[in-house]
Amino acid sequence: MTEKVLRYLQKFHMLDSNDNVVAGVSGGADSVCLLRVLAALREKLDFALTVVHVDHRIRPEASEDAAYVEALCKAWKVDFVLVKKDVEAIAQQEHISCEEAGRKVRYEAFEAALRDMQRMHGGGQGCIAVAHNSDDRAETLLFHLFRGTGLKGMASIRHVRKMQSGTRLIRPLLGCTRDEIEDFLKKEGIDWRTDATNAQDLYTRNRIRNHILPAASDMVCDRAREHLAQEAQLLMDTSDFVERMTKQALERCCVQKENGWSIDVSLFQKEDAFLQDQILYSLLLAAGTGKDLTAAHVAQVGRLLELSCQSGRKIEIPVCQIRAERQFDQVLIMPYQTQMQAPAPGEEKRSVFLQEGLQNVAGIGQVEAAVFDMPCQDWKTEADWETFSKNIPEKAYTKWFDYDKILESVMFRTRQQGDFLTIDPCGSKKPLKRFFMEQKIPAALRDRIVFLADGPHVIWVPGYRISAFYKVSPDTKRILQVKITGGKEDGRESGSIID
Repeated sequence: MTEKVLRYLQKFHMLDSNDNVVAGVSGGADSVCLLRVLAALREKLDFALTVVHVDHRIRPEASEDAAYVEALCKAWKVDFVLVKKDVEAIAQQEHISCEEAGRKVRYEAFEAALRDMQRMHGGGQGCIAVAHNSDDRAETLLFHLFRGTGLKGMASIRHVRKMQSGTRLIRPLLGCTRDEIEDFLKKEGIDWRTDATNAQDLYTRNRIRNHILPAASDMVCDRAREHLAQEAQLLMDTSDFVERMTKQALERCCVQKENGWSIDVSLFQKEDAFLQDQILYSLLLAAGTGKDLTAAHVAQVGRLLELSCQSGRKIEIPVCQIRAERQFDQVLIMPYQTQMQAPAPGEEKRSVFLQEGLQNVAGIGQVEAAVFDMPCQDWKTEADWETFSKNIPEKAYTKWFDYDKILESVMFRTRQQGDFLTIDPCGSKKPLKRFFMEQKIPAALRDRIVFLADGPHVIWVPGYRISAFYKVSPDTKRILQVKITGGKEDGRESGSIID
């Protein structure tokens, strides 16, 4: 095992001489194997090693796991760092799943330990080593395929990647199966800790590991895991190749400018259709935040590059902070600052695109918006959903919406011709004008009421109602929470009319 990992490290140039290496060790078989192999190789490869163990404060036996890892480090003369974090509290505070919060906490702890090592050793290069194996790679490939993904997602887990901070993340065991790892530890007489939750179907990954892959091995091919891991490697190589081809295509049809990128429509149209999507995706990632960028957004911008598209057409993608505009035979893609549009002389109509975080909206007040995953997505019975649905805010000025049903740009604005609401679960629509009449809103005020809209579809008229189409349901995956803090929660005094 040690020699196999050594060859893998050398093949992909994972470690350099005098590296500072932080290894994440939970106490499970994979991470204990990682610790044992790295401890055996550190002198041969000349690197410093520190182990970080994170106690998530979720499982009662967590302190025993920490003590076991610390004992191994002491026996093998490896520096040990213990970090304790209340992951459930962090998940609740940041509106993310416990799984995501745990990952965030772990990598923050790893990077902090690496900085400490670099200070202690007077600088030097550094990396973080984690214990993913080839079975994990197979599981991740299936997970991404089931949920929908592109080439990068199908590439699954990479042996080496750069984190957002610039730190190298390495996976020395990615060429080893879980069975190989456990057999190695047994032959060495090394025990490991077992996380009981891994056998439970709490997470989608667990269900893939515990049911889908075993069924594939039993009923399709006994080497299913190995073949899937090989496919992930092939897809990773393909993804890297496509990335190189995309960069060449970008050089042929795009020019970077001070405020963004300009695409020559005629040259863009000469590129292969597959590369066209890759070009747009890479530019939208570069121009905006990259957050929640979807294939629908790429297709939306792609329509600006059709030969029949008229000059002057614009598209805003607020969630990614991107603006795209057709200008004759060019399309400009650029980041944007959300600003209130100045009203035309003699009229009250205004609009402002919704963005995450806090912003001030004329006629509304201070607005806070956030997007987060549905806390649970596995409703076993209607009673489970009914119990959860009681948590959906019913306050007049804090609302939840099904984020994935939003088709265009979300904005606070005044009314336009063609605006409508969906008034029931069957999809029945009502013109906004009729709704205002039924609410006995004076005609003189209707053009001054500010509401949240997705194109012509009204999402929410603050103080009155939300569209049935955007209500959170058992099928919701992501939630958009919008909170207006300038109004009273028990009435209709939010300032929803432009002054």
